[in-house]
Amino acid sequence: MKDVSKRIEVLANVAIIVVAILLAAVLARNYLFGGAGRPNRDTLTPGKKLSIDGVDWAKNDRTLLLVVAKNCHFCSESAPFYQRLDLEVSQGSDVKLLAIVPHDVQQGREYLDGLKVRVDDVKQADINSMGIGGTPTVVMVGSDGVVKNVWTGKLPPETESQVIEQIRYDQPKS
Repeated sequence: MKDVSKRIEVLANVAIIVVAILLAAVLARNYLFGGAGRPNRDTLTPGKKLSIDGVDWAKNDRTLLLVVAKNCHFCSESAPFYQRLDLEVSQGSDVKLLAIVPHDVQQGREYLDGLKVRVDDVKQADINSMGIGGTPTVVMVGSDGVVKNVWTGKLPPETESQVIEQIRYDQPKS
């Protein structure tokens, strides 16, 4: 009788260990590795409609979003480019320059002031829910709220020129 109860106890312990290993594997897959079967977050791409609280796209022909964060060294390294964007926009362009920050708006304003980058407005938004994977990101949005173009990361000079060309196209003629 002792032998049978000993075997049942060993089998029960083995079953508990197997279940624990399976549970750990499922939890690790879902929470540490992003979930194998889960759909990826919706990445922001041209053609997608963008919505940000407090932003009325129709007020401007186009809006250029600077998605930056105060602790992003690539954003800080991109300051000369952002200053050039500000200069382009201020020279008769129909483009509004809007900064999107993942933190407090006041901190965002102070950060941009420190970089000597002037923008028309600063808004706080959850950039992940917007489909933006990181900072810096520059997004051109039309008056209908549809994304025209997205540039991610610290841009090389050729790509910076492309962004500036996007600002220049369809400018009012003097």
